[in-house]
Amino acid sequence: MKTIRLLANSEFIRFDKDIGRLLAIAEYPDESMLDERMKHDLRIGASLLDAVRQGRLRVRDCQTRFPLNPDAPSVDVLPSLVSVNDFREFVAELGYVVHLGVQPEDNRTDQDESAHNASPESMPPVPTKRVLASQVQDAAILAAIRTTGNDPMALPRWEYNAPGVKAKVREMLVGKDRNFPRKGTQFKHAWDRLRMRVEIAYVG
Repeated sequence: MKTIRLLANSEFIRFDKDIGRLLAIAEYPDESMLDERMKHDLRIGASLLDAVRQGRLRVRDCQTRFPLNPDAPSVDVLPSLVSVNDFREFVAELGYVVHLGVQPEDNRTDQDESAHNASPESMPPVPTKRVLASQVQDAAILAAIRTTGNDPMALPRWEYNAPGVKAKVREMLVGKDRNFPRKGTQFKHAWDRLRMRVEIAYVG
């Protein structure tokens, strides 16, 4: 089984920043495979959101630590936490084992703290916040498309006098998800990015 290494005193990990990255490191531990790591992290983003929606991965409020109801329309699961025990159960079904043994280091920065969940041997360079945000944004859009009952690779064309899938997804995310502020252009850029990579496509 492939091993995911966490800090020895870990209790919770971030859903939006850590889960995909840790799985990608376990899948591609060699430092020469950083591109494969990033692609893997991006690919599984939507499936992780689906796992939360389906109840296979439990997420918790960052402040209260209480479990969140992912079906509630007002709940934003992206900035949530996952307990190490819940994470261990979830990844065991995927063929991974969690090892708590990495010792924390003193005087590390807040930006470094998330990266130290990985072992020193397999730890990648800390990505910039822009890259991390883009991955979360892309995964959120793909997951939102699926919640409308559509396949991202088979979106129906817009029809006159009826909201299209893009409009529905924008309404679901912009101003409600912290990664899509109401006055920002993050949604437009993320949608265009997915179309350029042919991760969303229209039919008809």
